[in-house]
Amino acid sequence: MSRSFASPLQRPGALLFLWLGRTVAALLIALPVAGALSVPLDRFPQGDRLLFVPGATYLVEVLRVHALQVAAALHTSGWLLLVLGFAQLVPIGALMAALVSPERPRLVDLLLCGARHLPAFGLLGGVTVLAQAIVLVAAIPLAVMLRSALRFRLGPMGADLVTLSAMVVALLLAGLIGVIQDLGRSAVVMGNGDLVAALRRALWTFRARSLRVTFDWATRGAAAAAALGAGQTLAIALGPDRPGIGRFSAILASHQLAILTAVYLRASWLRAALEHVNCLSPQSLVDRAERSDAPDDPTLGPDASRDAGASPTRDGRTPQRLAGPPPSEPTE
Repeated sequence: MSRSFASPLQRPGALLFLWLGRTVAALLIALPVAGALSVPLDRFPQGDRLLFVPGATYLVEVLRVHALQVAAALHTSGWLLLVLGFAQLVPIGALMAALVSPERPRLVDLLLCGARHLPAFGLLGGVTVLAQAIVLVAAIPLAVMLRSALRFRLGPMGADLVTLSAMVVALLLAGLIGVIQDLGRSAVVMGNGDLVAALRRALWTFRARSLRVTFDWATRGAAAAAALGAGQTLAIALGPDRPGIGRFSAILASHQLAILTAVYLRASWLRAALEHVNCLSPQSLVDRAERSDAPDDPTLGPDASRDAGASPTRDGRTPQRLAGPPPSEPTE
């Protein structure tokens, strides 16, 4: 049964809620490190603008002299990243629930939906991070061994290019694991049974529509990366090391516009994931599995071909062959 999903622009409240959650989480995560880097520069009139001076001389000196304080701040930011990253699953679940809903839901209902999907999303996230870590950790020694084996045959530059290509393939595999996670989230939101059933349906969806799913994910990911890169380039061009409230406001606006664009593209991909999962109903998956594992007609016996050409009787039914030997001819 086909379903229609709302566009992210038709659910602006859920979209802005996801953007606001990511913005606040990013500020809280960056705050300890920013404080550890800016406090040593308070005695200078330029303040923390010295960190953005070309050449990064002051930044390197702060990292060298205050290494312990920076390490402690990184430790705090790491824990905040873990906690707030888990909390970000609530806005994602709320957005996906809003895309599935035929009407515009209330914010309270979205929060309840996001909280209800939090355990399943958390388990999916843990499995995904574990699988991605295995792929990336295994790729590092393989890339080193590949570089050592090809260094004398292709030269240093050729071996480095092959190693870089291997790492790109590993990153692509890690990204595809994240794609399967989003398909699993879509199955959970659409109410396809427990977590195991949702993950099974996600794997079936990716197997049946791998090219379309990968294309939708890759195009939106490339567009989001381009938007973030453009925002960063504009911020650098404005010059964060120069004073001025107008310049600071322009830099902040460029950053947030790029992040909002990336959030919209993320929501667009989640809608595409919902559509891909919806295209394959559970019954079609069962039928496909039966067709792939069974012969053409498992109910037909070895004598079915003999009965295929039998003429039907008056009532339109084909006579069935009984099991056992044929009856013997009557004797006189």
